[in-house]
Amino acid sequence: RLDLTLTDPSGAAYMGNRAITLSLYAIGGEDDILAAKTRLAALAGTIVSLSWRGLPGEYHGRMRLSAWEDKWAGPRQVATLVTVSIDAAPYLVGRSRTVTLKTGANAIHVKGNRPCWPAWALTPASGTKTIAIRDAHGHKLTLASATAITGRITIDTAPDARGLRVNGNLMTPTLDSDYFPLLPGANTITTTGITAASLAYRPLTLI
Repeated sequence: RLDLTLTDPSGAAYMGNRAITLSLYAIGGEDDILAAKTRLAALAGTIVSLSWRGLPGEYHGRMRLSAWEDKWAGPRQVATLVTVSIDAAPYLVGRSRTVTLKTGANAIHVKGNRPCWPAWALTPASGTKTIAIRDAHGHKLTLASATAITGRITIDTAPDARGLRVNGNLMTPTLDSDYFPLLPGANTITTTGITAASLAYRPLTLI
C-alpha cells in the first residue's frame, strides 16, 4: 500500500510495510525437531533479516510464528510444519558502504533506487567553530559553537536513531539544519570546517 499524503525526497509515495510469509518444514528425529523449534521460537517477536540469492539486500522486520503442526508416523514424530510471518520494511537494505570525503565538493554515486540515511564521521579543522555539510538540493547540516570544536564528530541521520555527538556527547545542530538523506544516483556533498570525513550508508532498493 502507498501513503499518498506524503512523498519521500525522490518524489515517490511512502511505502507501507510488506507481509512476508514462509512455510517451514523440519524433519528428523524428535530431538532434532525439538531443537529446530527451540531455535526458531527464540527469534519470535524479534527483528530478523531475510535474504535470498541475488537480491540486492535483505528485508528487515519483526517475526511471528504460527502454531506448530506436528506430523506423526504411528507413535513417532517425523516432521513439523510452521508458518513464519515477517512484518518487513518495504525496502531491501544493502551492504554498508563507506565513502571518504575531502574538504569542499565531493561527487558520490549512491546505489539503490530509494533515498537512504547516511552516518557521518568528521574531524574538525584546528580552531574551527563551525562545521557544515551541504548537498546540491539546498539541504545543510551545521554545528556551530562559541569555542573551537575539538574531537570526533559523529552524526546519525536515520529517523529512528537521529543524533549528533561530539566525543560521544549529544549536541544540537543549528535550527536551520536538516538531517538529510542521500538520493539514489549522483550526489554532490560539500563539507567545510573539517580535515577528514567519511560517510557510511546502506543503499535501499524497492523491487
